[in-house]
Amino acid sequence: QVFGRLQVDAKWYDEAQDTDNQSDGIDIARARLGIKGKISENFSYKFENDFSENASEIKDAYIAYTGFKNSTITFGQTKPTFSLEILESSNHMAFIERAKVSDDAVLSRKVGLKADKRGKKWRVAAGIFGESVGEEARSDDSKYSFTARASIAPINNDESLLHIGAATSFTSRDRNTDATTHDTLDKERLIGGELIARHKAFTLQAEYIMNDTKYDGDTGAGNDVSFPGYYVQASVFLTGEQRKYSMKNAKLGKVKVKRSTDNGGIGAIELAARVSYLDRNDNVITEGETNNYTLGVNWYLNDRVRLMLNYLKSETEYAGTQNSEGHDAVSLRTRIYF
Repeated sequence: QVFGRLQVDAKWYDEAQDTDNQSDGIDIARARLGIKGKISENFSYKFENDFSENASEIKDAYIAYTGFKNSTITFGQTKPTFSLEILESSNHMAFIERAKVSDDAVLSRKVGLKADKRGKKWRVAAGIFGESVGEEARSDDSKYSFTARASIAPINNDESLLHIGAATSFTSRDRNTDATTHDTLDKERLIGGELIARHKAFTLQAEYIMNDTKYDGDTGAGNDVSFPGYYVQASVFLTGEQRKYSMKNAKLGKVKVKRSTDNGGIGAIELAARVSYLDRNDNVITEGETNNYTLGVNWYLNDRVRLMLNYLKSETEYAGTQNSEGHDAVSLRTRIYF
């Protein structure tokens, strides 16, 4: 089966300081094409490539085994088992961009092995990962990561949902014995908590992530720091739809439009709001304490075509004498997937 997605963005910024350099423009955020299918009864595969930004980047590239009951074992490049929002596809996010804490702290796709086991109302998953495709050229040992995630959904029916989850990750980043090419970060430990509460057309979603980072002493900045962050978001469909929950993956997914514009209907209209926070001021690190506030309107013309409008207000305070920064932004996205 061939599949793909196209996401085109237009963004306008109003910066409070000249040092807060943001770029207005119209860009292709994602242009992906892939193929997936079954090799045999218990083996399947997926390969997806992104062609945006005049480049070629492999996203998912894995083989999955489903021969054990209620389990999946995946080998190849895929998303590590951490963060509700990162695991959610960009096809189905309520906002144009993910919350800052998710984008900042969470691992990108990595090559590795992961497995999950699930029951009627629970799911556990864990994995071990190396580096991403394209990072293989190195002069020493690979970075590696261990991740684990567990969740329960004690309420999960057509009307209501309650999802509670927790996850952790450990990454050893600097395994290079060449003193001239050290990674400035030594080890990262992430701990996260996640919540989804949905009733009919209303959904509340939240995550808290603590990033405990050890900077490499060989670079002259051997300090232990902690970067806490969170987001809380709420959305409601004025037209009565709801986000579908997948117990197999323990995350929200597709929206089934009740009155598609293809059939003369109005489509689906969703209003959304989010508050997010990330503090990267600790010890000698002064990268800013950021508060973001986002409002969004989504118009689903049908199940696979959506127009998105977001307003973002971002404020960053730095430790010491550095001036604070901030900006307002208006973003539009056209999103299509097949």
